[in-house]
Amino acid sequence: QILGAGSQGAVLVVDTGSRFGVSWFPRGAQNPQWFVYADNSGTTAVSGANTIVVLNGESFDTHNIFLSTSSTYRVTPNLPGNYAFFASNQLNAGDGVRWGVRIFKNGGTNIADNIVGQSGTAAETMGVFGIQSANGTTDYFDVRIFQESGSDKAASGTNDTTWFYGFKLPMTGV
Repeated sequence: QILGAGSQGAVLVVDTGSRFGVSWFPRGAQNPQWFVYADNSGTTAVSGANTIVVLNGESFDTHNIFLSTSSTYRVTPNLPGNYAFFASNQLNAGDGVRWGVRIFKNGGTNIADNIVGQSGTAAETMGVFGIQSANGTTDYFDVRIFQESGSDKAASGTNDTTWFYGFKLPMTGV
């Protein structure tokens, strides 16, 4: 929910369902930003596959670039430039099972990942970060979960562990 405008066009954003609370975010043609999350809807992580994470809740999307239709859940930046991407997910894959979170570009290029072997039997939360250029028209990015347990696993569907955040980096050298 956007509450109002502050200095230099910043907006105050309230995320009542998350631990992030209230923050000021710049708004303008050069600063597309989004924060989307799983709104009590989990993802079934298929063993041995890169499964798109269900992100059906939205805290903010300053340029309406996040698409959350069934099985899509992706951001398509509408301004060319470099973007920073952050994602998190939680899974209990089982002791010793390799699993992780990945960010994909255009459905086939893995731009960032964090794959580890789970230690113990409790669910683990994992994050990933990447920087990548976007052409401003057709490039899109999504979050995927990967695991190798030999069977499908239910990933977390809560907003504090499963989310995707990003923004356009400012131009430099101008």
